[in-house]
Amino acid sequence: MNWAPFAAAIFAVLPAFALAEPAPRSTFAISPPSPTAPKLTTAYSFTYGSGSHGGLVSDASGNLYGTTGGSVFKLTPARGSGWTATVLYRFGSEGMPGYMSMAGVTLDNAGNIYGTTSMSETGYGTVFMLVPPGSTTRGPACVPVSPNAMCMRVLWSFTNGADGGTPYGGVVLSAGGKLYGTTTSGGATPNKWGVVFELDPAAPAGTPPVTLVDFGALQPQGGYLVSPRGDLAYDNKTGNLYGVAGWGIFQLAPSSSSWIFSVLHMLNFDQSEGYDSPGGMILDSSGNLYGTTAVGSGDTAYGTVFRLNNSGATTPWSLDVLYSFNGAQGQARNPEAGVAFGPKGTLWLTTQAGGASGEGAVVQLTPPGGACPAVAPRWCETWVGSLNLFKGANSNGAPLFVNGVLYATTISGGSATQGAVVQVK
Repeated sequence: MNWAPFAAAIFAVLPAFALAEPAPRSTFAISPPSPTAPKLTTAYSFTYGSGSHGGLVSDASGNLYGTTGGSVFKLTPARGSGWTATVLYRFGSEGMPGYMSMAGVTLDNAGNIYGTTSMSETGYGTVFMLVPPGSTTRGPACVPVSPNAMCMRVLWSFTNGADGGTPYGGVVLSAGGKLYGTTTSGGATPNKWGVVFELDPAAPAGTPPVTLVDFGALQPQGGYLVSPRGDLAYDNKTGNLYGVAGWGIFQLAPSSSSWIFSVLHMLNFDQSEGYDSPGGMILDSSGNLYGTTAVGSGDTAYGTVFRLNNSGATTPWSLDVLYSFNGAQGQARNPEAGVAFGPKGTLWLTTQAGGASGEGAVVQLTPPGGACPAVAPRWCETWVGSLNLFKGANSNGAPLFVNGVLYATTISGGSATQGAVVQVK
């Protein structure tokens, strides 16, 4: 989405901010691939469901789970090589509401799967739960419509009222068994700028979600904190939730009776840090957050990779731009997915555009030192491979490492042009 016109309208009605000049940035550090560089290939091509917009998750057996626009799928490693695909559920079957998922899924230890759809018969999406055959959780014993499939339980259908509407991100499952997510619209105020919600899968059917944050009610920050689209990050140590809404990176910290909302960082409106961050963030062991922006201006015109440094409870968080995409011919640009931690301290990500075919790429970033000549906090880019209509094209989902192999989904391309799962090994 192009936020520039919206930003201009906001500036017209809000007081001006005094912005610090951005720190000087080093030149782009791009390392050429070595002769032994990993190879990008197609792991599986979809033949159904209009591509995959979300990321993947895996179970202890190495199976992969995700969504296409019209289904929830499971990929099982085949003997020898390749993958066996199982459609666990097709949206719209069984007469259940909800279709067009824009996010990945979450697994629990009981074999249930959780996710969201962005559309439904009410028009505003759902939170769903898939249960295995025979399960009586939230309904009668599950009898799937096809072998190896699962049954749908709709936990909530959004109304675009105080409960929110149109979730683009998925849900995260807390240690206490509750689900947390965001919506891009809805809320109790006329602004309809989205919410953060809490939903208990163990509650009686029809129990509405609890709204933790209504972005339309935030003033004066509300003009900048709008329509969160990515997944929330959940800290298992503290129970904190982290997300991005508009230009603001926020935290929700649990207390004895409520949640404490705080803004950790506002991406610079001069766009030196980039803006529009739809991909969600991940946490490292020190509590630092890593994410991407899709666009910007100047040396960040084609997006950035950033780290938000957790300096402790009494010190403000600080943001470092680790890498800026310059839009040069053949180079990756416009990352709309999050990042994944790779071997030897590297970061991996996919991009929506750029690459040799203009259909996106897979990128490895290496921290400064050794083979990376960049000056901290800048990192180096190692080109891994270009996405294209044959392998799989245009990736919106964060990559995933399983047993040393990186997997990522694409919206289009592949042998049937319905998207693919690509791998780097």
